[in-house]
Amino acid sequence: MLLNVAAIAGLVCIVLVVLSMVFHISLIMFKTGSMSPTIPQGSVAVVKEIPASEISVGDVVTVDREGQLPITHRVISVEGSGTERSITMQGDANDYPDPAPYEVTHVRTVLWSVPAIANVIVWMSNPFVLGGLTIGASILVTWAFWPRRGTSAKRRRQTEQREDSEQQGRSEHRERSGRHARTTTLVATTILVGGLALAVAPTSAAHAADNTVTGDYISITTVGDDQAMTSLSPGVPVDWQVGVTIDSPTAGEAVIDLTSRGDLDLDVSIRACTVKWVGKTCPGDESSVADVASLTGDQKNIELLAMPTAEQRWLLFTVSLPGDSHGSMVADVRVTANGESVSDSSEASTLPRTGTDLWLPLGLAIGAIVLGLLIAGIAARSRRKS
Repeated sequence: MLLNVAAIAGLVCIVLVVLSMVFHISLIMFKTGSMSPTIPQGSVAVVKEIPASEISVGDVVTVDREGQLPITHRVISVEGSGTERSITMQGDANDYPDPAPYEVTHVRTVLWSVPAIANVIVWMSNPFVLGGLTIGASILVTWAFWPRRGTSAKRRRQTEQREDSEQQGRSEHRERSGRHARTTTLVATTILVGGLALAVAPTSAAHAADNTVTGDYISITTVGDDQAMTSLSPGVPVDWQVGVTIDSPTAGEAVIDLTSRGDLDLDVSIRACTVKWVGKTCPGDESSVADVASLTGDQKNIELLAMPTAEQRWLLFTVSLPGDSHGSMVADVRVTANGESVSDSSEASTLPRTGTDLWLPLGLAIGAIVLGLLIAGIAARSRRKS
């Protein structure tokens, strides 16, 4: 029963792979909430490539941009004729449209989506999981096609001479059942690895946590969502906090400065509070910070603020990705007080390219089947010689 179910699922996987390769249907994974609540963060959507002439206002489409990352938002206007269109898009959760129209000859339109399964696909796309499934598939194929006792012609003739017609019927039924089980097992093996051909590229799971770095007197706590910070997309602001506490034996002043490095440009606003931020609300007293409107990859030692060592400060960084930016950046926040300097880093990067990667899982599936058949074939040849 289980093998029959697996065979049906395997057939579905094969059909989906054919659809992906022939009809340009693929999967994309939503790592941010710019399309919420229609398509929440962590969803997986099925998309199909269509010509620009078929785009309509209200469609949710993915635009591939040469030399840049794709973007998936809702179409709010369409202009042009012929094979090219100029479309304006906006995320359902965004207050403003994307910075500039997109000139396209084709897009990928979202057919339907399933929420909350992105992490499952990410897990199954892990190289260790793929390796384990490949080994398991090889063992399964080997077991299914391993030569059984009594399958040679000589033994079949001896069996037919000894058994009556009823026994022969049972034997033939068992043989047919065995062939059916082995065939079904082969298809089920396709599920184990071949079905993974529709998995999107591996990505890190969401992770919001506190990270603390301490020195003799200085303690820096960083609070942020790793996934959001490493999956920036245009028009979606992301917050992270940096808390500074100083346990100094003498009163004095501490200086907080910022250094950025990398190839990514970001828009940023920075605010300071005497206690930890609750969302975007300062429950204590808000204090002034140096006016920094953007971060580039070559800024060094930007002094953000000075604070008494007897107090604490929580900096709220709100960053957003300009429409034409892509790459990565590392921001170092350094605190200096009483002759000691302590720093902590946060990484920001843009959303990786979405879509399918067929060849690795398909190669693993084919390799698993070939390996299992090879082992079983060697065993069958050795048994015939003996």
